[in-house]
Formats: sequence, structure tokens, C-alpha cells
Amino acid sequence: MQPVLTTTYVLALPAILASLVQSPFWERARDILNPATVAASGSKPWLYYSLHAFLVFSFNLLDIANLPKEISNYMIKMGARIPNIKPGRATTEYLAKVQASTRFWGGLLLSLLATLSMLMDHQFRHINEGFSIGFTSVLIIVCSSKLTTYY
Repeated sequence: MQPVLTTTYVLALPAILASLVQSPFWERARDILNPATVAASGSKPWLYYSLHAFLVFSFNLLDIANLPKEISNYMIKMGARIPNIKPGRATTEYLAKVQASTRFWGGLLLSLLATLSMLMDHQFRHINEGFSIGFTSVLIIVCSSKLTTYY
């Protein structure tokens, strides 16, 4: 869920800077990247949601925790192995290949899921005005609770 949270922080940055700096540039960027504002003020909801999907995918794809070599070494120390894969360099290459595929398809699905939940939040915002939790919040809570049950 780090890609979703990081994307949320990055997309909130223009609004934060606009309130701190009072610059017309950051105020315009805030207005353009706010899907809740009226379209006449320059808001482009499709731009916000496209950028959201792209950033979630990119942050998932470019995750800094690229550890196939460390995982391979740990597996050797533990005496574990992957069936039909030799320990050592072959295991590292296999893990790197699986990790790359998982990051691509997982990032694609995560960006789709996160962006659709943001769209649903935006569409149903008028229905649940007094209720502040949205689909994205539920998505983050469920994934966080699933992660804590594994450890």
C-alpha cells in the first residue's frame, strides 16, 4: 500500500505548497489537480485520475526493496530451495524474474483498484457527506490489517 500512500502525498503537495507559499503557480496547480472543483476553474478530473493511476503504477514498479540476492542468500542459509532451481545465481535470477513480473502485473492491478476506488469516492461523495470514510480508506485499512495478520 506504500504506492497508494506515496501517490496521495505527492498529489497533495501542490495544495500544501499553495497554502504555505501563496504563489499563483501552486494555487493554479492545486486547482487543476483537484477533481472536486468546478471544471470552469481549470479542473480536469481525468488528469488527476490518470496521474493517480500512473503514479501508483510507477511507485509500485520502482520499489526500492529489490532484494532477490539477499533472499537467495537467506534461503541458502536456511537450507530452503525452490523446486527445480539450483541454489545460488539461478535462484537469484529466478527470483528477479518473478519479482519483475509480479511488480508489473501487481502494479497494474493496484493502480486500477486504487484509481477506481478514488473515482467511486468522488462519485458517491454527495451521498455520504456526513460520513468521511471512503473506498480508498477502506482499501488501505483492509490491506494493512491483512499485512499484520501475516506477521
